[in-house]
Amino acid sequence: MSPKSGLSRRSFLKLGGAMTVAVGLGDALTRVTQLGDGVIAFAGCQGSIVVDTTKCAGCMSCMLACSLVHYGEEDLSLSNIRIGQECFVGYPDDISARVRGRCDLCTNTPYWDEQGGADGKHGCVEVCPMRAVTYEQGGM
Repeated sequence: MSPKSGLSRRSFLKLGGAMTVAVGLGDALTRVTQLGDGVIAFAGCQGSIVVDTTKCAGCMSCMLACSLVHYGEEDLSLSNIRIGQECFVGYPDDISARVRGRCDLCTNTPYWDEQGGADGKHGCVEVCPMRAVTYEQGGM
């Protein structure tokens, strides 16, 4: 029995995998904006979480708060915001910030009794002792 489309299973899987990677990379590139001087913005649903890596001390409080308000436990692997520290690089390039998934600005967080969203509070912003994490209304 021959395939009707003339496309083999192997070719279909290669094409499907390539398209999945392309869509994933395209989505990731549109969510993160480099604003210069160590400032990075992660697009949320109605605004952006902005991380100034030159102010960041690398304490990871924002990561712990993110996992706590969403999952009820402090687990760095569950956090959407990622802060990385490179011990062999000097200031200001020693801290990096990334995002996993899409930030929902703490909207409908099951383990936090504060109003989140665009007009509410955001766990990562509230706990940052250096005020390196902020929220900007609207798009970047």
